[in-house]
Amino acid sequence: MSIKISFNCDPAFSNNRLFFAESRDNCLYPFHYLYQELKRNGFTLYTYDLLPNENADIVIDLDRVSKFVRENDNIPKVLLAQESPVIVQEIHDPANFRFYDLVFGWNSDLLSKNYISLRTPVFSPGFDRGKEFVHRKLSCMIAGQKYVKHPNELYSKRLEIIRWYEKYSPHNFDLYGTGWEKGEKISNRAFFLEKIPSLRKFVYRGFTSFKGMVEKKYDTYKNYRFSFSLENAEGYKGYISEKIFDPMFAGCIPIYLGSIDIDRYVPKNCYISLSDFDSIESLHKYIESLSAHDYSQYQTNISQYLCSYQFKLFDPAYYAHQIVSEISEYWSRFMISNI
Repeated sequence: MSIKISFNCDPAFSNNRLFFAESRDNCLYPFHYLYQELKRNGFTLYTYDLLPNENADIVIDLDRVSKFVRENDNIPKVLLAQESPVIVQEIHDPANFRFYDLVFGWNSDLLSKNYISLRTPVFSPGFDRGKEFVHRKLSCMIAGQKYVKHPNELYSKRLEIIRWYEKYSPHNFDLYGTGWEKGEKISNRAFFLEKIPSLRKFVYRGFTSFKGMVEKKYDTYKNYRFSFSLENAEGYKGYISEKIFDPMFAGCIPIYLGSIDIDRYVPKNCYISLSDFDSIESLHKYIESLSAHDYSQYQTNISQYLCSYQFKLFDPAYYAHQIVSEISEYWSRFMISNI
């Protein structure tokens, strides 16, 4: 008999879309793999709308502390904490871990008997050197325009980079992503002006570097030598998302800022650390000075790394196996204790 799991997630991924929907750059693939791995081990996974929490044998929360887990102690409960504290603080608060039997997250500093530290999984399409050095533009950024008031946020750093290039070296930088088409809001006072197209310029300042959305990051990154790859937040150990890896797959060198222990998981010779430079100008001069040979060496280092055990820690298969092993073991203990 299959063990039923109810999965609490964003409503956008209800009706099991989280496990089966098509996604840009296969970003949802790790959840599909988790679904399959659970199925192979006797568990069936449903999003919360298809299987209400109260009808499940196990409940999993993704990046949220649900009302159900706060109020119910009679079934096993699991938390998958992937987002940063800048976005969702409650999933990183040890006081909330008492609601769960197992907590899986990236934070290697958190000490709790039920906390298991795992790298956030990344789908890998493989490595391709792509276009030659001379046929690539200098730099780009693929990101969404967001802002959060938090001391560790990096959204404002992205904006600083964008504005520097637009002012001092516009031909060497292109911007892609969601939200930038609206421009940067420069006034909160005259909000009524937003509704009048001819007056929006008094509320928003546009981005001259903005080139639009991308269908596949890989197809964009292969046209650039370097990509500004900033996490949503800095100052945390183990918080490493797909942002440093996506450019690598296309032979594009990431300029990274985020996790304070990134070198523990990604060799220093595979990326450029933004924190090593005292200004955007000095960083810009450095990447402009790199030769085709220098660039090729970075690509060789990346190619070797993506085949290494270090990178396997980010493999969706490894991630799923660790989670399923822990859930299976806990379920066995839970059933024995309830005989």
